[in-house]
Amino acid sequence: MFRKSGNQNKKEYLPAFTVMEITIAIVVTSIVIAMVYNSITFFNRQMQHEVTVKARITTWYTERARLFEDFFLATDHQITEEDIVSLTFSDQSVIDYHVGDGILIRESAGREIPFMTGCTGMEVVDDKKGKIITFHFQIEQEPLSLYFPVKQTPAEKMNEWFQEYTTDGTIN
Repeated sequence: MFRKSGNQNKKEYLPAFTVMEITIAIVVTSIVIAMVYNSITFFNRQMQHEVTVKARITTWYTERARLFEDFFLATDHQITEEDIVSLTFSDQSVIDYHVGDGILIRESAGREIPFMTGCTGMEVVDDKKGKIITFHFQIEQEPLSLYFPVKQTPAEKMNEWFQEYTTDGTIN
């Protein structure tokens, strides 16, 4: 590279990079930029996955807490033959839970609300201490179960005791 000074006949040469050196610098710079871009993209994907997992966990815990609250506050539990759990509250409102198409459905005041996804079934186990309702879930290949003891009114407890310890109205 050259530059003309005040004297038109005298050429001054300045030190500069050759075409090969510039090409190598561009290639190295593009490789570094590609590595930085890939690392940022990977980091963003990891953060998006973390946000998604946290949202799922938060949703799961919120819905589970609502289910626990409903079972705890209910004054009466009825289980129908169609595997519908009816919870009656002190204000005479009723909430029904049933499983449909892999979703636990919460029905209140005639409105069905898809409540918890991944529900594979529900079962009622009659233990000596009382009935236990179990909801089974499959969340990302992990089996989970929620257990709820069924509250019984004093009259129901007396009826069960009477049926267990008596036959034909006589005490054994």
